[in-house]
Amino acid sequence: MWINNLTLMVPEGGRVAINLALYIGEALILAYVFIGMRKLMDRRCEKRTEDSLFMWLCNVSLIRLILIVLVLVPDLFNNGMRRLVVPYGVVFALIQILQFLIPLLWLIFIDYFVNRSVARLKRKYKYAFIPFLILAVLYAAQYILLRMEMDAVRNYAMGGKKPFAFYLQDIYNIASFALSFCFILYAYLIVKTFHSEMKQPLFMRIDIFVVPWLIGTILTVITGFNVDSLFNSIAVLLIFISIKNRYRFLDSETQ
Repeated sequence: MWINNLTLMVPEGGRVAINLALYIGEALILAYVFIGMRKLMDRRCEKRTEDSLFMWLCNVSLIRLILIVLVLVPDLFNNGMRRLVVPYGVVFALIQILQFLIPLLWLIFIDYFVNRSVARLKRKYKYAFIPFLILAVLYAAQYILLRMEMDAVRNYAMGGKKPFAFYLQDIYNIASFALSFCFILYAYLIVKTFHSEMKQPLFMRIDIFVVPWLIGTILTVITGFNVDSLFNSIAVLLIFISIKNRYRFLDSETQ
């Protein structure tokens, strides 16, 4: 979460409730898309690779959402409820990994949709795990250091010196945002270049996904609430609508 002065004006319980409401909206949209895609794919004998990649995006988004709920729901009651679920640190680490994976899945889906080559995906993204490993090490370092500097954290809350863990946390937040931004930007450039080179009327626009992503990111930074998750699910919904229209109008024999 991007904490700022606007966020801090809302009590902690209110912040948790607002974020939970946003995640519920995301869950409803993703559930609708997931069920709709399963129905579309079950109707066809021929399985399309791009549909399978899109389903991967939906699946990862849903898993991340379930983990977030496991973290947020105990916050509405008391910390003792955390013992009923997976340890907080483990769950939050998994959430972060999936958060980075979602932009990469967007990129892979769009790259295949444009270029129709599994070999290209294997060649281009075989080292995509390296940034994830770097961020994982950085996250683990700042998490462990934060636990070691709890006294400094308490002093900082009372006007003391900023702990080193917070600086490391800032580096982690900036690096993780930069990675996601690069994935999304590259995906957008791939599809825009493809559309400009085709110079034909477009039956299915897949570059529209970037608009909700940008709006959600901007609103998240401004408000401090996790609005980006809801808008990311809206981007998924827009692409699903395009896929659904393609199934309705595209001739299966002539493509």
